[in-house]
Amino acid sequence: MAIWMFGGEFHVENSQPGLRNDLWKYSMSKMSWSLVHNGSAENRQDVPGPRQLAAGCGVTETYFVLFGGLGPEEKVLGDSWIFYIPDSKWYTLSDFRNRVSASNSTQTEGPSPRGDMAVWCTGGDMFIFGGFDENSGLHHALWKFSLSTLSWTQSESSAELPADHEFVKHLNYPSGRSGATTWVSDDRLFMFGGNILANNLRSKHMMIGNVGDLWEYDKLQDLWLYYTGPQKVCNTATQFGDLGSASTRSNPGCRRRASSWTDTHGNLWMFGGDGIDNSQASLSVFAHSKLLSDIWFYNLNTNMWTWKGGEKAGDQKGKFGKKGQSSKNNLPGSRCESVVWQQENNFYLFGGVGHDANGKDGYLDDVWMLDVHLDQSVELNAPTALPVFGMIFFSLGLVILISVLYLFSRRYFQVTSGTNKGKYSRIPLDPEQ
Repeated sequence: MAIWMFGGEFHVENSQPGLRNDLWKYSMSKMSWSLVHNGSAENRQDVPGPRQLAAGCGVTETYFVLFGGLGPEEKVLGDSWIFYIPDSKWYTLSDFRNRVSASNSTQTEGPSPRGDMAVWCTGGDMFIFGGFDENSGLHHALWKFSLSTLSWTQSESSAELPADHEFVKHLNYPSGRSGATTWVSDDRLFMFGGNILANNLRSKHMMIGNVGDLWEYDKLQDLWLYYTGPQKVCNTATQFGDLGSASTRSNPGCRRRASSWTDTHGNLWMFGGDGIDNSQASLSVFAHSKLLSDIWFYNLNTNMWTWKGGEKAGDQKGKFGKKGQSSKNNLPGSRCESVVWQQENNFYLFGGVGHDANGKDGYLDDVWMLDVHLDQSVELNAPTALPVFGMIFFSLGLVILISVLYLFSRRYFQVTSGTNKGKYSRIPLDPEQ
């Protein structure tokens, strides 16, 4: 298994942050990074320009697509690129379609320029929602890029909506936003929080604009389902509750660009982000948000949040311990905009904008792993032996009963043929069916 990472923002000594367009690969077996493409070319038009907060998904060992993002001076981009792994080369989307002789019959014009959008990678598609537009506004459209046909399509429900962002806020539909946190759980698409005020630019780190609502997008019905959390700008502190105990009152508050994973039973996990901690009882347009380092769990069966660990207060420095050794005292420093991936119930986190071991702000390049194999909440949703064996014995007993009844009918009743055609229905093996 390998993880791919493109570009991003980095620190420039005594200057404004810079942007990269290099391509890296992280080997899970070797636990090391390798540079795949340095981002340079004889013709600058042959590689995607430097950027951050773009959308990207791929097909294992074949290719991946890169779309949009924020370029220099946070210019909003709208280009689509393909990196073809066998060629070790970048192509524009149109050039790659010609390269593989893709049909143009399904090709449509792609999304308008945008960056810092919500992104989901499923087995065969990449979905994007929202993001900043060219005029520093916010999108509320949802688009899909097919990894098989290499084409963009906009969802019908979002295409039918008015362009007025303020009007859409009053509908049963998520407000346009930037910096939302996303999960793919058993092919279900979830989205949490983000920023719904276009004038609250990410570089300002202001408290206003962040929300804490949780939504699911139903791909089959092309509908959004609202679950929980404030849909409007937060004005209260995060509600932690008791550590490890689920509660309808517990809520991670409002934040943007948190790190997210799903466990082997499809439940949602979240770490940190840029938002509100437990000390910020009220909001002010003059106050800054805080970088967070708390760990949250959302159970899709009970629809409740649980605070699982980390610090309640924001802006915490990292607690590193010894490299490669786990400890209950270890904790990544508060951060947002990290790169994340997972392997079973091992969650990995790389870098981001946050605090180092000395509590100083900066661009981080540390790699962390969170192991939730033994977490009680994960095991709670695993099938236990009693129901499984109970179903097996019930099924066997039902088969034996049917066999006995059949033999009984053969022994005591004469079976004659008739002219009416028989009609059979399945006997449910589940007593609840």
